[in-house]
Amino acid sequence: MTFDNFSQKSNVDLTPISNVYCGKAIWPHNEEGLENLARYIIRASFSQERMTYVAGQDSSDGIAKVVYKSKDGKRSKKFEALGKQKVYTFDKIER
Repeated sequence: MTFDNFSQKSNVDLTPISNVYCGKAIWPHNEEGLENLARYIIRASFSQERMTYVAGQDSSDGIAKVVYKSKDGKRSKKFEALGKQKVYTFDKIER
């Protein structure tokens, strides 16, 4: 199947986009390639090692927070925690 045929049959616009991905195309039958792409898409865009959870009872204002430190450790940003959240990891995808 050619690139044009795939685009027409799948109703997907495969117009090349500049500076997005310069490797080989990942076709629908390439399960390993699709799995690697999925892992890349769902990976965290921030470091869990630089996050600290502060429980409400340990906070001066009684509100739970998450503190995120910059890579160089010189800056930090506080975010109000939304409550206890279940943590999901994607180390292995079950089939």
